[in-house]
Amino acid sequence: ARKQDERDVEAWYLSAVALRLDRCFDAAGERLQELQVRFPNFSLTLQERGHLFRDRKELPAALESYLQAVRRNPTLRGAWQSVGRLAGQRGDAALVSQAQEQLELLDKTPPALLRAKHALAERDVDLAERLCREYLRANPLDVVAMRLPAAIGVERQVYDDADYLLETALEIEPDSDELRLEYAAVLFK
Repeated sequence: ARKQDERDVEAWYLSAVALRLDRCFDAAGERLQELQVRFPNFSLTLQERGHLFRDRKELPAALESYLQAVRRNPTLRGAWQSVGRLAGQRGDAALVSQAQEQLELLDKTPPALLRAKHALAERDVDLAERLCREYLRANPLDVVAMRLPAAIGVERQVYDDADYLLETALEIEPDSDELRLEYAAVLFK
């Protein structure tokens, strides 16, 4: 069933993209609405809606759609690039800087972790955990990688795993205030 769902979401998404590229904007918008209803966790819908608004020259709506997309899934490089461009056009230096920082972070993140973060943003927690644990087997001292399954553990209310991972991460990076806060939050649960 999962494979079929993946094929269905891809087919709906690609048909919306094709309609937009053919400049059938109304039909593309309708397809995106249907996609959002059928697959509410599919964040590329929001990015594609941004592209649709951009192509319609509705730039404020495009920017808002891109921002919704990156709030839902911060791994969407295309949405971040568009946020940077549109924010630059309207003179929002702070938003341009934020987009540039996020793009640099994406560039530094190993592809396996990007896939895991993307899966988590899409609410595919099992896939995210599997990808992250595979990466950790090859890179056991990667603190960024340790934080992702810890976050998954908190989401699943499996605090022992999160506790262990964050404690280990703190041994590697003892001066990280961000890690200390995450660890303290887990301890209080």
